[in-house]
This record gives sequence, C-alpha cells and structure tokens, in this order.
Amino acid sequence: MSFMKRALLLGCLLLASPALAQGSEASTAAPTTSSPDLNALPDLSTPDTIFTTATLWGGPATEVYILPGLSAAFSFPVMPDTALRLGAEAILVPLSDVNLPLPVVNADVLFGEHYGDTVLYAGPSVGTVLGAAWLLGGVAGVQRPFGDSPVGWYAESRLRFGTDFRNAFIFLPGVSVGLTVRF
Repeated sequence: MSFMKRALLLGCLLLASPALAQGSEASTAAPTTSSPDLNALPDLSTPDTIFTTATLWGGPATEVYILPGLSAAFSFPVMPDTALRLGAEAILVPLSDVNLPLPVVNADVLFGEHYGDTVLYAGPSVGTVLGAAWLLGGVAGVQRPFGDSPVGWYAESRLRFGTDFRNAFIFLPGVSVGLTVRF
C-alpha cells in the first residue's frame, strides 16, 4: 500500500474513532425513512383568476360625471395574463326628456399581473353609446376572490373620450365596483 493510501486510511480511522466509541451505546433501532410532506412544498401552480377562466362581472357603475348605472360583462382568456371582456351598461340620465337608461356597449382588453390571489389589471377600452357616440379610452382595476370561492369582487376606474355623431367632444370618467364569478 502506498504512503498516501495509508495516510488517508489512518485519517479516516482517527476521525471515525469517537463515533465508533459512542456507537456501542447507541440504540439498535432500525433506521426510519420519511417521505417528504407534499403540503409543505410551495404551490407553483397558477391560481384560477380572471385570466385563466371565463368570468362574469356585474355591479353598479358611474359614467358621465357620477350618474348611476348598472354594468354587466363577460370575460374570457385569450393569452396568458390577457382577457377580453365584453360588456354593457345602463346609465340613468336624470333629465326630464330622457325616460330610458342610456345603453353603453364596450369591449376591454385586460392585461394583468398576479400578486397572490389579487389581480391588478389595465388595458384599452372601446365602446359606443348606442345611437349617440363612439368611445375610446382605458380601464384599470383590482380583482380578488373571496377565499377559495369562485366568487370575488372588483373595483376599477375608467377614462374614456369620444365623439358623438354631431362631432361634439365627450369626456367620460367613471368607476365601477361589483362581483365576479369565475367558471
């Protein structure tokens, strides 16, 4: 045996001798193996959000300088973290010569970012006040589920500009809050 092999063997024996001395006192129980706790592993899956499932939106809305209204929409995913939302609003106009709600139809492309269960989203919006105006603008908001439920809430603001069919300029800020239901 070469000198190097002898030196390595002697070093290993010297390091192992305290463990060997204590080994006679150690219990003779069989070693146990444990499987990893799968619940302790981080969840790397994408949570079900408005960008992974079809979603129904609805609630009160304001448009045209804080006039009350109701909104309803349906969104569906088109790409990762992108959804297309098609919606309609019925805005009440408190004028004596207007006896029906003002109908607004719009489409929004929502780009989002996940922060746990919370989704922040924003995107362009195009719409029309049926028979009266074309609208172009943007929307930004936050959406979050109620726990693990498919039901959640949202709050958003929108800013749209447009022109009516007489070429008058329209500035339409608005907010909307309500509930979402993911399918």
